[in-house]
Amino acid sequence: MENRINIQETIEKARKQLADEPNLSPALKATVDLLFDLCLLLAEKRLVKNSSNSSIPPSADPNREKTSQAEGKRKPGGQAGHLGTTLKPVDTPDKIVPLRIDRRTLPEGGMESGRS
Repeated sequence: MENRINIQETIEKARKQLADEPNLSPALKATVDLLFDLCLLLAEKRLVKNSSNSSIPPSADPNREKTSQAEGKRKPGGQAGHLGTTLKPVDTPDKIVPLRIDRRTLPEGGMESGRS
């Protein structure tokens, strides 16, 4: 069971009751009518807020349109028939450049080479 109130319907019913009441002063009727307008204005601003017109992130917006991602035609990863290219180490490289490392600039601790 939903406990939602239709704000516009409720205010219209209250306005009819207010108009049918003969013992109220015109000033009180005008004040209550103004309050009804204010309630409608605030309700519209509150109810229309969403991620596109406020600071609500889209992931936290419960009223956003949820679109499912279309199922792709291809499987993830390398596709059948695609010739991949990978650089592999060679036994006799053309040129070897030794790199000098100043070990004093390295952070203290267990620095190990990446070779096994």
